[in-house]
Amino acid sequence: MYSLSEILSQACDAKGTTVMIDPYLFSVITNCCKITEDNLGKISIFAIGSSGEYYNPCTKSQMHYFYSGGWNEGVYNLQVEVHAQKLKAIDEKIKVEREGKNRYVKIETLYRSRQSIVDSYQKVITNF
Repeated sequence: MYSLSEILSQACDAKGTTVMIDPYLFSVITNCCKITEDNLGKISIFAIGSSGEYYNPCTKSQMHYFYSGGWNEGVYNLQVEVHAQKLKAIDEKIKVEREGKNRYVKIETLYRSRQSIVDSYQKVITNF
């Protein structure tokens, strides 16, 4: 089991991260998550939201990835989880579209989106 301070130090040393420093907050950001330490010493880990535009605090199950495996393994597991959620959402949309109006253009667009996520997932798998 890793502590939050150990995870933060691993994040600082990890390849492919961006470190941001300002007077009130120290942040390390990577593909799908960020870890922060405020000026009071509180360390928090955030996961990217489903839309990809903002960060949410990690859930307990997501935090378990970091506590049990450290920064790199936690980021990897979180990326796999995010990709799985996106694929599930697109598959549901495809299913609804096929059962509904069955619009060819919409289904093709969804298939292209799905393929893009699968390609991104393959990149995650090969880079780990």
